[in-house]
Amino acid sequence: MSTEQELERILNEVKKIESILNDSVNDLNVIEQGLEQLRNDTLNVNNNVSQCYGMLYDDIIPAIEDIIENVSSSSLSSSDKPLPVEIIIDDKDSGFSFNGQWNKSAAVDCYNGRSLWNATQGQVATWKF
Repeated sequence: MSTEQELERILNEVKKIESILNDSVNDLNVIEQGLEQLRNDTLNVNNNVSQCYGMLYDDIIPAIEDIIENVSSSSLSSSDKPLPVEIIIDDKDSGFSFNGQWNKSAAVDCYNGRSLWNATQGQVATWKF
């Protein structure tokens, strides 16, 4: 094999390696984009969980505590007091409102067969008692 042919063969091998490296860089870019999307989705989930905890501790628990206090401080004798009841706060109740787009979740065993979720910061669901 002549020197010129050997150089041509080496050049072809280098081109193959270059093509493989370019494909690898493209694959890494796709992976990086996927990781960035996953990071953003995780931040959105964390924000939603924080909003739910805030709503739970700022609105729902105080309302339930008020109900319990009102029942406890009533003038009924202990034998006349009603048994504790389960309180269900549902998105189909009057006094429920929300802004933005809320989606049905894939949660199983939801009350009334439906549970809602939202991944957009600043959108709020509200219950008025």
